[in-house]
Amino acid sequence: MAATRLPDPAVEALIGWWQTHAHTFADGTPGAHTVRYIPGRWAQISPWPQSLAPTDGSGDAAVSRAQVTSAVADALQREAFREALVATYVWGKGKRGTPACSGPATLRDVLAAEGLDTALKTAVTALREHGARQAYAALLRKVPWFGPAFFTKFLNFTGATVPPGSGPL
Repeated sequence: MAATRLPDPAVEALIGWWQTHAHTFADGTPGAHTVRYIPGRWAQISPWPQSLAPTDGSGDAAVSRAQVTSAVADALQREAFREALVATYVWGKGKRGTPACSGPATLRDVLAAEGLDTALKTAVTALREHGARQAYAALLRKVPWFGPAFFTKFLNFTGATVPPGSGPL
């Protein structure tokens, strides 16, 4: 299969798509990657980032990767680590799950976990001073319900806002 070329129309379609969309992947990821979420499902989550849609409205809202990066930068300047976490978690979860399970319920458990503040602060400091491996280690198995699937999103957005130490992101 690998030795078989794509048909010319498929190659032309891919080239056309790339010419239209390449700018959104300039840093290797789609910076405008927008996720839809239902703010009302997150009404019991606090602290709620001001840059996200209010949770008392109806309907759904959208948040882009760039908006989350900005929200995380703002939160980290104030050492509001939980707020940064909430922004990344909502983006990571989007409309999946219901209020009683998955997204909001799991995030409530994470936010209620003992040692969360210390773990987040330690991870941000480790990322800034030593790099991604130490930041990852600072969160691995430290907070119940908060595993690599979501803490790597937190680290990714944090790494985009703080100058990281040596090591891969």
